[in-house]
Amino acid sequence: MIAETWRVVCEGGEVKRPEVGDVGGGECVAMTGEDGDVHVGDGSTPRAAVFDLCRVAGWEAVEIVAPGAQTSEERLAQVTALLADRDAHRTRADAAEADRDYWREQMTAAAPCVDEIRRLTRRVVRGGTGCALDPTLAVDTAIATLDAARASHAALAAAARCYLAAVDEPTWDERSLVAVDAARTALDAALAAAGGGL
Repeated sequence: MIAETWRVVCEGGEVKRPEVGDVGGGECVAMTGEDGDVHVGDGSTPRAAVFDLCRVAGWEAVEIVAPGAQTSEERLAQVTALLADRDAHRTRADAAEADRDYWREQMTAAAPCVDEIRRLTRRVVRGGTGCALDPTLAVDTAIATLDAARASHAALAAAARCYLAAVDEPTWDERSLVAVDAARTALDAALAAAGGGL
């Protein structure tokens, strides 16, 4: 007889583990020696044999659990963990969406800065008067400074756009959240390179 271990959840939470097997002829047997005495139950199915064993052994059974199946408490713990994981993802999604809205505002506010950089560049190249830059700077140095600022701003704007695209992902599964985290890391790096702001 090949036996399998079933579980019986009793009142108070105690779990019994009887061995159950098919003895042939349409007869199954469940047995246990957990309480010091050997108790045997029989039935036409493994579950019926365990049910009979509960009667013979005097167990106040709440659940009879087949091999590989979960108890109600185990299923509840699994559902609780899934709900907690869902809430964690929802919290990250809400935070990312709020961050997205912030960076959209920053992108809008940055547009006049780009125009001002272009205006100053044109004035320096023409050698016009009234330049807002330090007049002691050489023209080529001023142009290099402005070019660096424009490049830094362009990189920051590109990183912000990439981040916004990632946050606009409609499903908040682990894959999209990883993409959001990666885009935010790139955005932080671009922000640092730009001197802390747009």
